[in-house]
Amino acid sequence: GSSPPVFRRLLARSGGPQVSRIAAKMGIIESTLGAVLQRFLMPKEVPDWFNGRKLTFPQAPPNSLRLLGHVVLEASDLARSGQFFIEALGGGSASACPSGGASEFRLQAGASEIKVVAAQGGAGAEVRTWPGHVYLWVQDIRATLDRCRALEKKLGVKLVEEEHNITAADIVDAIVLQDPDGNRFVLNQAPNGFVDRISRLGVVPSSGPSPNVLALIEAVHSVPPGGAPAMARFCHHYFGAPVSPKDAGWAVHFSPGRALRQTLCFVDDAGLDAIDENESTASTDSPLMSSVCMYMPSNETFRKCFEKCQADGIVDDSTGGWEEVERSGEFRVRRCMDPQTHKVVMELECVVRAPDHSACLLPPRKEG
Repeated sequence: GSSPPVFRRLLARSGGPQVSRIAAKMGIIESTLGAVLQRFLMPKEVPDWFNGRKLTFPQAPPNSLRLLGHVVLEASDLARSGQFFIEALGGGSASACPSGGASEFRLQAGASEIKVVAAQGGAGAEVRTWPGHVYLWVQDIRATLDRCRALEKKLGVKLVEEEHNITAADIVDAIVLQDPDGNRFVLNQAPNGFVDRISRLGVVPSSGPSPNVLALIEAVHSVPPGGAPAMARFCHHYFGAPVSPKDAGWAVHFSPGRALRQTLCFVDDAGLDAIDENESTASTDSPLMSSVCMYMPSNETFRKCFEKCQADGIVDDSTGGWEEVERSGEFRVRRCMDPQTHKVVMELECVVRAPDHSACLLPPRKEG
């Protein structure tokens, strides 16, 4: 309510340094309680460190991977998905949406991308939704909500799962969305100053067709019980990535600098089939699988990563030897092997790239 601030103003007017100090302390207490309450009422998917006000990332662990470059999502109707991603979510124009002959499109999210591809088999084919959610920061969350509400009516499908009005009834603090195929997104408005900070990285969000989406902060991928620590071991051993426990799972850390922190999280989900410890390989019957792109922090770590993956036979068959990989600046791994048990945990396409790959939206690193 408004009574605490009014009471503080009355205290301040009554004069006296002691009364003024009491009023100031009451303001600090109220501000602290407000931040705690806001944290408590945020969607559970929002990272613990986000308070909606100050632009403060947790310190990146040493040897963090350079960038979570993209996640890949499938769409049953590319034109319809384009309206959601480019227009409603991205705040772009209809002219930037995919045309009839397109097989994919990309939504820029600051230094990262969301790559949307047409489902194999054409219209009506099975679509694999991302098993979890993607957490984004946007420039104008109110306008995003309004556009999504309007598109809901136009398409006749539910797009807005939740709207959180924590600060005040007329302020949108967070929204939970789903695209027309059911892929889930959690959105916060980026803290003040974030655009300037990420611009100093050499990324200009407003230059793309989706200026509203400023950053892909976190991607959360559900796995069967016991899969999260196994995936953490996989990423740490083969990619050299720092990992840490997070909620019901494990986080893999990315950071191109102080301006941006990202995490790829694997979370145990009791609703998924448990891992069969007797199986030495994951199913390869279906082409449907999640896909992520990650940039290594240095050319040396990129080379070591390839050598480890090649030695254990998990490099994709279409990849050549080191000379070809060095020339292309990337290779792919699909079978995620637990180095502790030497069993495949799951299939997840990991596109592993050198730090200065031509597709990287960050400028080349300064050597030395």
